[in-house]
Amino acid sequence: YMLWKRMIDGINFVLKGSDLTTAAYEAGFSDAAHMSRTFKEMFGINLSKIFDNSRSIQYNNENLE
Repeated sequence: YMLWKRMIDGINFVLKGSDLTTAAYEAGFSDAAHMSRTFKEMFGINLSKIFDNSRSIQYNNENLE
């Protein structure tokens, strides 16, 4: 549960404008690479690929908090 919560927090920080490094630290990961590896293990896709070259990302945070 705690890892899932940190991941959701990190994603929310990125969506609010933080870079991946800052979001990772704020969410409690040791660094951006740790957050990225964890995301890849959990979801099977690279976190940076979602946010790189994206001008608009839609999400529903209704169930994320």
